[in-house]
Amino acid sequence: MELPKFRYINDNIRDKFFEPNISDLACECCGKIYPIVYTGMFYCEENVEILCPECVSSGRAAEKFCGEFYDFWDDIPATMPREILHELQHKTPSYRGQQQEYVPHCCNDFCQFVDYVGWRDIQKRGLENSLVFCSYNNTITDNGKQRNFIEAHKENLRKNGDFRGYLFQCLHCNRYHLHADMA
Repeated sequence: MELPKFRYINDNIRDKFFEPNISDLACECCGKIYPIVYTGMFYCEENVEILCPECVSSGRAAEKFCGEFYDFWDDIPATMPREILHELQHKTPSYRGQQQEYVPHCCNDFCQFVDYVGWRDIQKRGLENSLVFCSYNNTITDNGKQRNFIEAHKENLRKNGDFRGYLFQCLHCNRYHLHADMA
């Protein structure tokens, strides 16, 4: 089955947002049985567990269940266009974070999720000197100097560890942004 494209998920990773439907469960939105299903985060009043890729990408699931795939909005600029916010919140599956999901924004748009990463992955990509470090509580005092928490502890960042990285890229200026969280 060909997966739909998602503006805020890199095509090379979008299959990681879906799982094989080994029990032939029907999508709780449209009632159809698909070979793969979305079982990630979906914030709504009902207990929705199985959604097909089409109901996610079209926004039908979010509309039917009055739900959202991302539940954060503390630092979204007031100038962010509503249609961009709607696309991410209602038509984009959420990556699997260890804590609250976070999607950086740049050039008055959200960044595209590229991959789960550790510091070695960043180095292999040659990005260690060109990243924008971002997170909710992103500054610490280190020897009297304010530093970004991720930057201060980057050597401990592991793709599948307790301190995990999430690599994003701006769709406009192509700059890479790194978010991380801890279990």
